[in-house]
Amino acid sequence: NIMSFVGVLVVLSLISWPLTLGVLVLVPPLVLATVWFGRRSAKAYAHARETISSVNAEFQESISGVREAQAYVQEERTVDSFRTTARRYLDARIRTQVLQAIYFPFILFLAVCGDAIVLGLGSVLVHDGTIAAGTVIAFLLYLDQFFAPVQQLSQVFDQWQQAVASMTKINELMQ
Repeated sequence: NIMSFVGVLVVLSLISWPLTLGVLVLVPPLVLATVWFGRRSAKAYAHARETISSVNAEFQESISGVREAQAYVQEERTVDSFRTTARRYLDARIRTQVLQAIYFPFILFLAVCGDAIVLGLGSVLVHDGTIAAGTVIAFLLYLDQFFAPVQQLSQVFDQWQQAVASMTKINELMQ
């Protein structure tokens, strides 16, 4: 995906460097958003992984101790304790989903902004006779290929964060 991103950027600059310069305005917010998402989601996924392990442990303990809970009439306390633990997990997962709900649409927004920049700047350049209308159309088609790897990376990044959080937990267990 990174190679595709760079390759398409080269092709875009060969098609029209003025349009490419116009689109490059979007790269800093794209990089900043990705770094922001990476840092926040790493912490959020680690926290979610910790809380799901608590949910699993408490569930196992509750099942194993069901007779004791019944014998000492502690069913309600056990259920309340499990609800609290499950709620912490729900809150942790909601935080990861909120991050995704901010980041992924922002990437799409940047792609639409790129289209708007190309159409606006391209119309001026076509009107001036600097480039042909077909060049603008070709540029727009390649621009979609410019943002596609970023969108794919962002989706894979989500799965990767979950895997890293799980691997960290496994490593702790193995040590």
